[in-house]
Amino acid sequence: ILRSQDESSTNVRLIVESKAIVRRAFQEKSARDALVELINTPTTTSRIQDTAREQLKTLKQSSEEIGTANTFEFLAEAEAPSKISKASPKWTTNPWNPDQLVSYFMFITTIGSGIALGINWRRLGKPEWMWPSIAGAIVIPILAFGWLVGIVGLQLPQTIGLGIGLLGFGANFGFLYGLWYLQRGAYKRWAATGDFSAYPYNVRKAAGVGTLIAVSIAVIASGYAFFTTRPLTFQNTELTITYPSSWAAQNKTQLSNCHTETFECILWLTDARFSFTSIILGKFELAEMMSAEELEQRSRENVLAQAEGTLISTDTFQLDGLPAARRFYTSAPLSSGDDFRYGMQILIVRDATAYIITVESLNEGIFQEHRRDIDDFVAGIDFTTSE
Repeated sequence: ILRSQDESSTNVRLIVESKAIVRRAFQEKSARDALVELINTPTTTSRIQDTAREQLKTLKQSSEEIGTANTFEFLAEAEAPSKISKASPKWTTNPWNPDQLVSYFMFITTIGSGIALGINWRRLGKPEWMWPSIAGAIVIPILAFGWLVGIVGLQLPQTIGLGIGLLGFGANFGFLYGLWYLQRGAYKRWAATGDFSAYPYNVRKAAGVGTLIAVSIAVIASGYAFFTTRPLTFQNTELTITYPSSWAAQNKTQLSNCHTETFECILWLTDARFSFTSIILGKFELAEMMSAEELEQRSRENVLAQAEGTLISTDTFQLDGLPAARRFYTSAPLSSGDDFRYGMQILIVRDATAYIITVESLNEGIFQEHRRDIDDFVAGIDFTTSE
């Protein structure tokens, strides 16, 4: 049945025995080839002829515009032979391949891939699932980022914090691949038969796949962090030091004032990423017996004069069972216009030997960023294995 339309176009209406014939004709074919195949498809009963006559009669009595320019509308035979359904089809275009959509996250992020999968529900005949899927694709990454920031603020141990924090990151990919799993079965059914209307969606199984992916990402990340961030160890005949793997040991012979007749450097560390903070552990022999607090007081003016800085505060504490004195101070910037450097020194007296830990950062902010690692370094000093 042909009807002339505006703009020199024609509306084509075909009366076909079954929907399956239409889907097979249009699967991977151009519109021209599909129409030729439909027109040449033989009918097995006279019901098509009866239906066509009834449709012609309806068209003569109706002034309703059918379709739009360059649009094909296909009406299949209804369950009752004498009744033609006027409802529009549930889908008008082929579904997208979810395997391709999920892989696009490398270019358009998981949000973009999730939105594309959400839109694909309309093509799969499930428009009511489109907006919830799109909302999840947008909201879950935002919540995951907030979750990660919150975990970082708790300052948990690195391995534990990374695992818990990446649960949110894993949930992002878990949701994406849950949608993918839910759609790929229907898409494969459509690719094989041209029909997915009766495909049984297993939401529970898809949720299980998404959860498994989320947990797997967190577990793998935790395992990687555990094996790549294990603390490092320095040991000599006097002491053992355990320190974070984010710090790198440097060649202490490069320090001009590190080896003199009275002072010996034991270990020199810098933060492995930028070397904005350094830790130097050294020792020297005392000319007379004194406590760590007395040593700090006697050496204070000399240290501040050399640093051209200002004393911030002092305190005392126990380090591996030995009394220790500590001072915080600022020192002159490396070049004009820079911030004042921020430093800390800890002095420990053991028998007739004094040990001194000097920590210096480019500024106080960087020092505070590294404060946890610095405290781990100090807590990791063990004199019990000496001798």
